[in-house]
Amino acid sequence: YKGLRLPAMEQRAIRESTRATAALHDDHRAIVEGYEKGDVALVLRTRTAHAKRPQETRAEAAAAAGLVS
Repeated sequence: YKGLRLPAMEQRAIRESTRATAALHDDHRAIVEGYEKGDVALVLRTRTAHAKRPQETRAEAAAAAGLVS
């Protein structure tokens, strides 16, 4: 995890206005767990799902604001 420099990348990407959902937190836990256990399939599966989270969050916000039906 640290070898991929993910913490540094996250510090650059996350701002005070960024809101992390429970799913994002769960993803991070699963990614770390996968690395610790050497479970490559878990890491890849979780990273794929994790990459879709911002799009899902924006869609939910748009729906909540009545911008989409």
